Amino acid sequence: MACSIFPLTALAFGRFFGIVFQMWKVVSMRRTLLIILVIWLAVIAISWPFLYAGTVVSLSDGVPLCVEDWGPAFDAERAPRIFTIVSFVFLYALALLVISVLYVVIVAKVWRRRTPGNITQANRRVLNMS
Repeated sequence: MACSIFPLTALAFGRFFGIVFQMWKVVSMRRTLLIILVIWLAVIAISWPFLYAGTVVSLSDGVPLCVEDWGPAFDAERAPRIFTIVSFVFLYALALLVISVLYVVIVAKVWRRRTPGNITQANRRVLNMS
């Protein structure tokens, strides 16, 4: 999930700065590489608990199954709930909120824009004909 949502959030920020703050030079090679590095470090950090809790068990018919086993370091009942809630908040709810707000601002900016150029009588006649 994190490998998908973090780049989508970064893409929303890129579009936001490209449309709302057109004159700012936000994108550069160094900044892009830094953003990619930060995204991958965040993905690794958020996925790290799966390395601890993920365990493969064999069912009675020999089929392997991946399950979460949070013991002994964590409470086996509370840890999965807490991890699921934190993952939901950071990987879905917060990301969806940020992306939504950025795109609402983009839509408002594009909606209110003025078309460049001069409005002349000839232009008005062409517009009225169509």
